[in-house]
Amino acid sequence: MYFTDEQLAKGTASRMDGILEEEEENYRRKTNEFVVQLCRKLDMNPMSMWNACTLTHRFFTFESFKRRDRLLVGATAVFLGGKMAENARRLLDVVGYYYALRHKAPNLPPEKSKLVQDLKDELLAHERLMLHVIGFNLYFEIPRAKFGELGGKVKAYAPDAYEKVVPWAANVLNDLYSKTTLCLRCDASVIAQIALYLAVRKFSLPEPSREARVGGKTDVKPLEERENWREVFGLKDDALTYCLIKRAVDVYRGNHYAAYRPMVRCMDLEIAGALAKEKRENGSGGDMPSASPQKPPSTRRAFIVGHDEGQVEPVNVRHMIVSGLKGDAFLHI
Repeated sequence: MYFTDEQLAKGTASRMDGILEEEEENYRRKTNEFVVQLCRKLDMNPMSMWNACTLTHRFFTFESFKRRDRLLVGATAVFLGGKMAENARRLLDVVGYYYALRHKAPNLPPEKSKLVQDLKDELLAHERLMLHVIGFNLYFEIPRAKFGELGGKVKAYAPDAYEKVVPWAANVLNDLYSKTTLCLRCDASVIAQIALYLAVRKFSLPEPSREARVGGKTDVKPLEERENWREVFGLKDDALTYCLIKRAVDVYRGNHYAAYRPMVRCMDLEIAGALAKEKRENGSGGDMPSASPQKPPSTRRAFIVGHDEGQVEPVNVRHMIVSGLKGDAFLHI
């Protein structure tokens, strides 16, 4: 289930509750910073963190930051995300580190204390709420396989740069889940493609050699058929893709990312060139398109998620309904 720019800008529960778009983005970022810290304290793998960030983003698309405790929701997402990634942590451990991080406590609270028991009950109640809100839809893609596949291409085309490019791209991938809403806008495979594309631009890797490695042999291609990194990673050359890339680049515009400025300038020029090309070819105004092909709803809608067919169909409703019949879940936005 993916959302358009207009849906995320105007149709979320927080927006309907009077929270400005910039405020909501800030809440999302800070909540997922807490999620990342909690995952690190619990020594959880990246898949758990990606799941937890995605769960948090999805939950707060349908629920308002005014009405829910965002840090408790984040801890719930960590607990559930770990189980989804087969990297589960004890409920007592999640509750203990959640409390210590939230209150900056030097030590974990005693496991048998009334405080911990109350927090356990509260987190389990939030787990049921989260499942209810997202329609029990826990089947979403993570970029692990795609990232590994594309990392292998970096090793094939630029073996000397592999050791620095791929670890940096892995950090970018974590940033894109925790600091952007790309997981609500596009497939996980696209997020992996963008992370590695920014990495090769960060280290100014030359375009792949005309001598492309194929099955351990060298296949010399004519100059006009020479690949570039965008083609190697499978990124489309259209304005929609560059809209997503721009959202990723925006993460690194702050003053504390001074080392990233050359990459940001390089990508800004590339994005501007792509939009100019789109304008010339299509006669459009060159504006950024919506980051999703779906049309924004004119009224409050629901998505019927069929577990058998795996299809999403929008319908107009006034309230969120969850139906246990035939595995269908109804969600409003």
